[in-house]
Amino acid sequence: MCYDVNEDEWTFKKLPDNTSHRFYQCSASIALSPTEILITGGGSPAKKDARIFMTQKNEILNKAQMTESRNAHAITICKGNVFVLGGFSGKQRLCSVEKYNIREDKWNQVAPMKDKRHYLSVCSVADTNIYAFGGFFGSTEQEINDTIEMYEVEKNQW
Repeated sequence: MCYDVNEDEWTFKKLPDNTSHRFYQCSASIALSPTEILITGGGSPAKKDARIFMTQKNEILNKAQMTESRNAHAITICKGNVFVLGGFSGKQRLCSVEKYNIREDKWNQVAPMKDKRHYLSVCSVADTNIYAFGGFFGSTEQEINDTIEMYEVEKNQW
């Protein structure tokens, strides 16, 4: 689905019939530009997939895979790089964080969060810090993490 803010309406975007791409539940996505959306992970079992949806061409391009399978994770952009945080590997909740260099099409692990989190929220502030909020951390979804962590991008430190 695609929402047009100017027209205040939703429309379907159908991929060409020759497309073999599938979309997974609990993936995370972020706009890289007005015409490119990065879609990461998701699925059951969790996937390492990273793909870019080209909105004007109506195409999907495979990109380098993340270093770790994850779903129910969060995504943000800071300092021109994409960061994916936390999630669930299919076996355990994650505290790991990966940084994606868009130009090099390369993922690298950076400092992990202090707490494991899935279904968390994140945001980047002033292009210097990333904040991770809430989520679940235990073996059940009744174990809610009510903390906030701040990541200093330049220092690679939580």
